[in-house]
Amino acid sequence: MENYCEASCMKITYYVHDLAFPLVEGIRKQAWWMALSMKHRGYEVEIVSTSKKKEVIEKEGITIRYGSAVDISNVKTDILHYLSHPSPLIVPLLMRAKAKKQVMTIFGGNLHGFWKRSWDRVVSRLVRKNVSLVMVQTKFQRELLKSTRLEKLPVTVLPPLIPQVHRTTYPSERASLLFMSHLSPFKGVDEVLRAFVVLRRKFKNLQLVICDSGLVSNEYTEKIERVNQRDIILKGKVDPIEELSKAWVYLYPIRQVQETFSVPLSFIESIQVGTPYVGSSIGGIPEYFHKDHLVEPRDVPSLVRKIEHLLRFKSVEPVQKLMVNSETIRRLIDIYVA
Repeated sequence: MENYCEASCMKITYYVHDLAFPLVEGIRKQAWWMALSMKHRGYEVEIVSTSKKKEVIEKEGITIRYGSAVDISNVKTDILHYLSHPSPLIVPLLMRAKAKKQVMTIFGGNLHGFWKRSWDRVVSRLVRKNVSLVMVQTKFQRELLKSTRLEKLPVTVLPPLIPQVHRTTYPSERASLLFMSHLSPFKGVDEVLRAFVVLRRKFKNLQLVICDSGLVSNEYTEKIERVNQRDIILKGKVDPIEELSKAWVYLYPIRQVQETFSVPLSFIESIQVGTPYVGSSIGGIPEYFHKDHLVEPRDVPSLVRKIEHLLRFKSVEPVQKLMVNSETIRRLIDIYVA
């Protein structure tokens, strides 16, 4: 592996909120993958993470400091990289950290709507003062930034780091649809249930597998129970790659990009294991994924037609935008040393 360090390596500090293992959510995966990539290239790397716990651990040679926003703000580093939208949680770091360069990556599909928050005026002023560059993953996000108080900061579009996975088992003998997300109306679970009710009449023995890692009884578990004809399986925490490998079609038809990862990594994983998927043509998603796998939000008839086609023909189109981890890391290093 190419080593970018010279005699004196720079120190890189990553900030991410509530880093926990095993990794589940996209932004925390990005933080850990970035840190590991830089560590493997010889840089000194640490992670600071706002958390209810206060402790210091070491994992794979990387120091991780947990604590309150004030506890972790005593940072002295060459590069301070916030993996966060502007938020009160990073204010102590913005005010107290000693860093030669500070940059920020926002992964929220809708930038988490930070400019609408009551605290935005104060936080964005501190970001403008200290942060030299903002990175996003889509042109859609870049356009959104133009209507915020960060409009004058330099912005670059940099693809996320992507997982490297492979199929772990054969597809199930019984035709199956998979939904893996929280049972929330914004995640498209209503549309999935309505589409399934139609499709179960067309495909004998079709089943729907619903996985929610934070599964609790709520209005959606009751709704699922009402329409369940012993053909809907509800699960909690699962191995996502195993579930994707067994599924015939993976579904994630979100209604909005707020509180979602800008580029759904589950679609990347679905492509890598060879499982067709259906998502929403919303936000920056169409910049990365083929139109044959996308429908308009809330459009149940189109969702039904798309699923029916994929159940019959099982086609999987590749990503529409080049995503190579080594190139993303190279560009990131160029940003750090510029």
